Amino acid sequence: MKGGGPFRFLQQFICCVFLAYRTHYNTGILQKPLSEDKEILQLAQAVLE
Repeated sequence: MKGGGPFRFLQQFICCVFLAYRTHYNTGILQKPLSEDKEILQLAQAVLE
């Protein structure tokens, strides 16, 4: 894997965590307010930039 190193791995890890969170949220296992969901999305986007 060229080009990102540890940061690239971290980026993929954050994406996996976020997708897992979304899956749980959508199935109703985690019932969090939408505002909190948006904060997590913004946090993920900030890390990815």
